[in-house]
Amino acid sequence: MGLSLRKYILLRVALIIPMAVLIISIVFFLMRILPGNPALAILGEEATPEAVEALMEKMGLNKPLHEQYIDMWIGILQGNLGNSLRTGGLVLEEILSRLPISLELLLGGYIIGNILAILLGAETARRGGLFDLVGRSYSILGYCIPVFWLGMMLQIAFSVNIPIFPVQGVISPMIQLKRITGFYILDSIISGNFDALIDVLAHYTLPWITLIIWYSAVNSRVLRADMIEVLNRPFIITAVAKGLPDNVIVYKHALKNAIIPVLTIMGLQFARAIAGLILTETVFNIPGMGRLLYESILDRDYPLVQGLMVFFVAIIAIVSLLIDIALAYIDPRIRY
Repeated sequence: MGLSLRKYILLRVALIIPMAVLIISIVFFLMRILPGNPALAILGEEATPEAVEALMEKMGLNKPLHEQYIDMWIGILQGNLGNSLRTGGLVLEEILSRLPISLELLLGGYIIGNILAILLGAETARRGGLFDLVGRSYSILGYCIPVFWLGMMLQIAFSVNIPIFPVQGVISPMIQLKRITGFYILDSIISGNFDALIDVLAHYTLPWITLIIWYSAVNSRVLRADMIEVLNRPFIITAVAKGLPDNVIVYKHALKNAIIPVLTIMGLQFARAIAGLILTETVFNIPGMGRLLYESILDRDYPLVQGLMVFFVAIIAIVSLLIDIALAYIDPRIRY
């Protein structure tokens, strides 16, 4: 007997908890296995052993590993992610200051990328012709090209050789923008500062293109394969025999049946989307959560890395849950 939608949602929420515990635990132990001393990274290579030991004592890093692990979970459960080893500031505040930038970049690339994937997959499923060849070539190349290399090539092409877009950052230093929500695009609109809005969109264009290409390539390929299979089913052949227009057959009848595997892939690939975000922010020097994670790993800033992973796991879990709910609503058989 199948589950009701409500019970299915509760089950999926319950499954998120062990996943989060496992991922955060892996990050905790991996950070401590990696070579490098956080105290030495802060004080510099010329620091005396006594100074290094004193800082390790102050940061609590000389405690047994199991005590550090317990302290981490106590802090997380209390909503206290600790203090950054590098800056001394609250981890939560540092993350929240970077979160809006990453969400603007991630959601813009992810949403547009998947819309493009659906259009490409649906159109190339008709097979034959130049558009099908170009679409399939695009999906293969987009999947094979490393995201950091793609970002650097776009920088060279459209920021250096043809200086159309800014090479890095989020907003030009000479542009003044009142921060209200922390989201640059939203703040520009709320404050009526359209010079800032144009400047921010110009800064986001190349990173968005990088993410759109990376996100859309795989999903368009998957959807094309599913669409081809659906287009050969009897009910589609019947629709063709009735003389229905091609667009109605493809988008109204075939796409609805082929979209379920693609939605599943979108959920599974959201973690890959986070990885693309980290690399893109690093290449374009965008001060978001991805760039912060990169810098924190280099500095061996354990609390900041752990705090960022809590946020990344939460974002991935929420998106995966929403996609699971959408799938269960579209196709009730999934609840069985």
